[in-house]
Amino acid sequence: MNPLARFIHQVPAHSVRTVARLTAHALDGLDLYRWLLPDDGERAVVLPRYHRMLIEHAIEVGTVEAVPGLSAIAMWLPGPPVDIPDYQRRLRAECGTATPRFQALDEAMSNTHPAEPEHEYLVLLSVSPERRGEGLATALLLHRHTDLDRLSMPAYTVAPSEDGRRLLHRHGYIDVAAPIRLPYDGSPLFPMFRMPYPRPVTRHRAARRRGGTVRMPVPTAAGGGRISR
Repeated sequence: MNPLARFIHQVPAHSVRTVARLTAHALDGLDLYRWLLPDDGERAVVLPRYHRMLIEHAIEVGTVEAVPGLSAIAMWLPGPPVDIPDYQRRLRAECGTATPRFQALDEAMSNTHPAEPEHEYLVLLSVSPERRGEGLATALLLHRHTDLDRLSMPAYTVAPSEDGRRLLHRHGYIDVAAPIRLPYDGSPLFPMFRMPYPRPVTRHRAARRRGGTVRMPVPTAAGGGRISR
């Protein structure tokens, strides 16, 4: 049971700027963002604008959920994700001289993102620093996973840190590709995939009792190759 489920709500369009500011603050310490925007002052300005662009798109075509007070946010898109309209121009406008690094990130993420099976893409999961350890990220994951399990829909994400990877492992995600390594010292990014519950455990066990095997679906990369586990 998820005791916070009844309090989780969709983020309305009028809250985009607030959510962008809060998520940027919550994720500011990630090695990835400190490589994308090394200057603290520039990061404080650019990162909320970049997040605002992502969140506006997700509200339009996906799902953005929050706990009361907006202290924890989960942003989901149908996968593979649809491009943001006029993305490259908007990226240059929002990110300025940092644009090439954001483009390098986009290329690395795109090369790893599975083209199939159909799935939902967890783009962003953030919790305000002062609210960490309260189970808010878990509540958001459980809430969305309940819907995805009912639809028999897998999920994909890229964990930006070892802490995030451990959290996602606890929620049924597995590593599906080699870590994404960009030219900075610090944590790489971890592509992860989750099959929906109920998983074919019963069939698997039955097959094992019969001496057979059951194969789990393997995500396929955008270029057509299988993603190695």
